[in-house]
This record gives sequence, structure tokens and C-alpha cells, in this order.
Amino acid sequence: MNSLVAILIPTMNRVAYLKRQLDYYSSLESKHPIYVGDSSNYEISQEIQKVINGYKNLKIVYNYLPNMNPREVNNFLSINSTERYVAFCGDDDFLVPSGLDACARFLDADSSYVSAQGASLIFELEEECICRGRIGGISNYWGQPQEIAFSSADRLLNFSRKYWVPLFSVTRREIFIKASSHDKLKDFKWDSELINSFDLVALGRSMYIDCAYMLRETHATRIQQKNFYDWIITPEFISGAEYFMERIKNRMIIDVDSEIMSEKISKEILKNYLRQCSTSSSEKSTKSIWLSIQKFKAFIKNLFFKIANIYPGGRFIVVKNKKISRKYFNEFNLIFKVVQMRDV
Repeated sequence: MNSLVAILIPTMNRVAYLKRQLDYYSSLESKHPIYVGDSSNYEISQEIQKVINGYKNLKIVYNYLPNMNPREVNNFLSINSTERYVAFCGDDDFLVPSGLDACARFLDADSSYVSAQGASLIFELEEECICRGRIGGISNYWGQPQEIAFSSADRLLNFSRKYWVPLFSVTRREIFIKASSHDKLKDFKWDSELINSFDLVALGRSMYIDCAYMLRETHATRIQQKNFYDWIITPEFISGAEYFMERIKNRMIIDVDSEIMSEKISKEILKNYLRQCSTSSSEKSTKSIWLSIQKFKAFIKNLFFKIANIYPGGRFIVVKNKKISRKYFNEFNLIFKVVQMRDV
């Protein structure tokens, strides 16, 4: 029997997004337990509990956790889960149950790895500020991420040059708990993502599995990161960076010759990551032109769908990585059907 994966979902005041994700798991009768950490205000938390009680074919463990941020919620949920593996999922994203199965099977078979993940796409809807509707655009989310070096220093150096978010991976429970257990930082980016992500890489190897794994959505209601240059001059960034370097230095100490070398490598890791962020920031103007072109293409494509009366979101959807689109069409299309359902 396959090992089950605990799906960890922090949520706050977004009933419709959470329901959309649960509708998908319910349509597949997924056996993976779902742990919901709800930081909503009291009135909305009552709505969420009512929604959850409507799913009789899912195992959902509900926790009301007001005043906790996403990282604290993830830590609480992982500690209180009972499965061997856990995977974080935003309330507006989707994890593919068959992908969770594939990653769990791999980790069952190879104890030298602490996490695994598969193919992922990111999409946006034609209309903003809604959670169901016609798909406006789809692209590859993270390529084929993995960190397979045996040395933590080698993994971290490579990761700092090609950053991705291992928080979404299927991870051994004890490793996830260790990475998400740290001091609360004032800067949201450091506290909720960066410390955890680099920690997960430091704590063990991660493998890419050839499977449909995750679908993410980009939309206006996501928490927006500050402009890179505004971010790095804040006191919160500086204190977070100091905490980050000390933490990864301690993680690497068993793999390097001395504390001095560990400190030197930790500085190089931070510089690599910031250099990557700086490059991404400078490319935003170019990306805005690219997005305009993509939206025009989406308009033409959807016009074709209307004329031909073809189901929107089917095999004709153009994705930057066409191999992923064709190979995992059946798995991802089940999610698109839920996303495009109206009046639910």
C-alpha cells in the first residue's frame, strides 16, 4: 500500500479558494489526509467549517489557528499530522494525488532523499478577483527542480543560483518540522519561505519525479513581495539575512572543514540568491511586454475556441513547455474542469 501524504493547507478568509481545492480532491476521492490551518476571522472560520463538513469522502482535519502566519500554521499542522510525509499547498493551488503517490513511492524506496516533487504548471484566469472561470494563460512553473549532491554546501550553492520553492515538495515529516521550526522573523519573505526553503535543501537531497505534481495560480489577491531594492534596505531584511546566514552556516558545519569556511560559503549563498533576485527585478519591464503578447495570444486562442465550439482548456491550450502539456494533459485537465465550473 502506498504511503499517504499529509496535505497541509494554511488559509485565511478565502472560503471560495479553499472550497475549489477541496472540490478537486473530492472529485477524485483522494485518500491523502488534508490538514487545514485556518487563520480567518471568527465569522469566516464558521463558513469554512461548514464547507469542510460537506465533504464526506475526504479525511479533513480542521484547526482554528488565529494570529498564526503561514509558516507557523505549517509547523503546527506538520507536528500534529501522523503521516510519514507532508506537503504544503496554498489554498489557491492544487496538488495532484497521483503525483503525491509517485513521490511517496520514491521516498519509500530510497532513504537517502528527504523530498521529491514533479512537473508543475502555473495559470491565470481571464477575469481578475474571481476563483472560477475561463483559463487566461498557462506556463511552466519550475522546470525539473532537484538537489542531489551529497554535501549540504554543494546543494545550497547550486540552489542559491537556481532558486525554487521546496516547501511544495513531498517531504519526510521530521525534516519538514525541523525546517519550519525557527524564530519568528518580522520580514514575511524570510519567515514564511526563504529560511524554510534553504533549510530543506540543507537538510537533505531532493529528487525530481516524472509525474504531474502541482498546479499553481497567479492572481491579484496573492501576497505581493516588495520591490527588490526597497526590500533589501529595510531593517527587517537585514535582520532576516543575518539570521539566515547564521542558520545555514550551522547546517553546513558538518560538511566543511571549519567554521570560517562555513561562514564564507554562507555569504556566497546569500550573494548568489540576491544576484538572482536583482536580475529578475531588472527583467520586469521586459516581462510586462511579454505578458501583453501572451494576453493577445490568449484572446485569439479563446476566440478560436468560441467559433469552433471547442471546450476551453483542452488539448489546444498552449503551454510554454508543450511536452508537459501533452504528457500530463489528463491529470491537469481534471483540475481545469473544477476551476472552470461556474455557480458552485
